[in-house]
Amino acid sequence: MPLAGSSIYYAVGPGQSLENVIKTATATGLNSGIIVELYIGVGTLVNDSGAYGGATSRRVTKAEVIQCLQILEEQIVRDTSGNLA
Repeated sequence: MPLAGSSIYYAVGPGQSLENVIKTATATGLNSGIIVELYIGVGTLVNDSGAYGGATSRRVTKAEVIQCLQILEEQIVRDTSGNLA
């Protein structure tokens, strides 16, 4: 279980496969040529203001990370800036 303040870093480039994904606890010292990077602050607390008995703090869940990724995917699909062909 990660400690508070920790993070998970994933990176991969176009044309690579699942086996090429880099996963570390920090991005320090990685190849700067990586095109797509994901940083997850697993030590950052999520507030549940509607929780039974009042507000509580907890770590982000895997399901919430997947939900955030889906939101980002939709944003990229809708991007009309011309920055992504």
